[in-house]
Amino acid sequence: MPNLVMKEGLIYCVKNSLFPHLIKIGKTTADTVEARGLNSSNVPEDFETIFAFKVRDIDAIEKSVHNVLEEFRYRSKSGRSTEFFYACASEKAKKHILPFSTEDKTFDTELEVEAGNDDDILEFKYNDNDLVSWEDLRLMRPENDKFRTEKDAKAGWLRATNSLRMTYVRVAKKEGAWKNAKISLPWLKSKNYFDRIMKIDWDDF
Repeated sequence: MPNLVMKEGLIYCVKNSLFPHLIKIGKTTADTVEARGLNSSNVPEDFETIFAFKVRDIDAIEKSVHNVLEEFRYRSKSGRSTEFFYACASEKAKKHILPFSTEDKTFDTELEVEAGNDDDILEFKYNDNDLVSWEDLRLMRPENDKFRTEKDAKAGWLRATNSLRMTYVRVAKKEGAWKNAKISLPWLKSKNYFDRIMKIDWDDF
């Protein structure tokens, strides 16, 4: 007879600087993601929590979100299925899990911390001529930069900047620095986001 006992716990999403194009979505009955013990494994760099939600049935919710993200699932060269997904799926995962949360807010949410408090936001004034796309930012790199010269340069740029892009666009929308799929360049520079974007190295990915 199947076990029908529901286990309460956390459904979490984490990333690792060694493979920044991927996220891991898993479950734990521990009180925090850190207590799950991911960083006690043989992976040389620590995992960072993107978000974690407390839910009443971690087994069912984890299976559900994995199914929803199936097209984003990372498979090894041998075809082995994993609990890792491409980083562009993190927002979709968050939206899927959120309705099942028993808490009013997330735990250790990196995007929330970087976005800041909504009460502190001041609308940013910009000129339409200052707006740039993510592709414009790629083309601001030096002409011999690998994000411009490699065969897969454009796709590599999107993968490498995915996490930052989701965060910065989210904050820019709140602060009025986003319009028609473009972001204010002076706004990026005022927050030192531009320098961080330009320092991303092809060889790190």
